[in-house]
Amino acid sequence: MASKNRKNLRGNPVNKIGKCALLGVEGKFAKSHIIPLALTSPVVKGARFIESGRGNRPIRRFTSWFDHQLVTSEGEGVLSKIDSAGIDELRKHKLIWSGWAGHHKLRLSDYAVPPDKNSGLGVRLIEGVDAKKLRLFFLSILWRSLKTGIKEFSFLPREGVDLDRLGKMIVEGDSGHYGYHPVVLDQIGTIGLSHNQSPTFHTMEIPFEEGVRVVDFYRLYMQGLVVHIYPENCDDLLDKMSALFVGGDEKLLVIARKFEETRQFEEIKQEIIESSSLWPGAI
Repeated sequence: MASKNRKNLRGNPVNKIGKCALLGVEGKFAKSHIIPLALTSPVVKGARFIESGRGNRPIRRFTSWFDHQLVTSEGEGVLSKIDSAGIDELRKHKLIWSGWAGHHKLRLSDYAVPPDKNSGLGVRLIEGVDAKKLRLFFLSILWRSLKTGIKEFSFLPREGVDLDRLGKMIVEGDSGHYGYHPVVLDQIGTIGLSHNQSPTFHTMEIPFEEGVRVVDFYRLYMQGLVVHIYPENCDDLLDKMSALFVGGDEKLLVIARKFEETRQFEEIKQEIIESSSLWPGAI
């Protein structure tokens, strides 16, 4: 199979020159990670990820997803600058595992409401978050995920997202109002299995006194952080839940859960079971 793939690549070489999807100018393409490599690297250096799901046979990868024909070197420079600022902000506020200085869980002092002994559910109220850096970072990942031609991202719906507007915001360093594609963060408060997950799209029901509100959202995962990016038109949610949205309040409210009680853990278990059943010995 590997030999056949190499032959296909020789017969259909990847174009090295083309139009940058971000800047709209011709140039030399750069290798561009969809989700930054710093947030999608194996814990053990040199180890491989197991990629599976959506009915595909599991394969092993040395790195996460990247696109050779998305942006030019200049465009990648814009994205890299946004990535560096965003990752530094995440580490500063202990929102990703690499910001924990080697600890295996958040400290009690990191919580406003300590984790429940049974569920492991706790609440953080984070001061001093640079909402502009974080929003620009997450919106840029959403843009990359919807603009790339990589098959692992092809199932994501694009309707309702103005990719041209997002691209312009990224180039201009404009994170927009917090109500434009609002961003909510959930955190895994204990270190679990290191893995990659491509973005997914979900529908969720939020109960209120006046009834249930149904909302769609993109779900991004990276190094213990779960990011929900909601549709543009949800002013009612902004009014009721402003502290949950990045930039919506002076303090950012983040729900943290222990790994064993998260959706990530359940999805990993289910994926292992399904892949082992369909392809015995592949994992």
